[in-house]
Amino acid sequence: MEGMLLQQLIIAWWKQKASPKLQEVYRAIPTIILWTIWKRRNVIKHGSNIRYEEMVNQVVGVVRQLIKAKYPWIERIEWSWPDISSRMGIYKPKLHYLSVIWKPPVIMRIKCNTDGANRGNSGLSSFGYCLRDSRGDLLFAKSRGIGIATNMEPECLAILNALITCKERKLQDVLIETDSLSLKKTIQWKWKVPWELVERIRKSETSCF
Repeated sequence: MEGMLLQQLIIAWWKQKASPKLQEVYRAIPTIILWTIWKRRNVIKHGSNIRYEEMVNQVVGVVRQLIKAKYPWIERIEWSWPDISSRMGIYKPKLHYLSVIWKPPVIMRIKCNTDGANRGNSGLSSFGYCLRDSRGDLLFAKSRGIGIATNMEPECLAILNALITCKERKLQDVLIETDSLSLKKTIQWKWKVPWELVERIRKSETSCF
């Protein structure tokens, strides 16, 4: 890389072939080095000095912090660059998973699954729900965007609209299933109800009858 211009050197670092995790570190290093050089410039400007070895240690220290922040599960790593490069290149995280199975309702009962989604809290939100019988056949489904909302509002609106649909269709024995534990506890009045959801939860309760 000797004789290369700074721009060419940075591009070469960005195009360095490596595993995705190691590539993220590669792409951050030019910025870290330039920042360290800038700090050295300020130190010299104010009458002090910093040795080359200290600058290298600073760069390695920032790289260490970056790896610890992004990949805290990587343990027992020596903080020399060859070891960082080697370990990051071959590292494969352990996968932990939980099997989730949809169970159909008993005969003559309807199951309604609801869900809400947000892009941030608060953020653009939407909700959806569907009704299925004991054979798993789809009876009804609906989804709708609601604009900017908190993370619990679309979950609450999903249940409210699902109950209204069940009432309009004269469906009596309906089991509501939600993946929101906080909303479930709130509807059961076991947890404190956010003020902006009080009326909707009360309306959900009246829609059950």
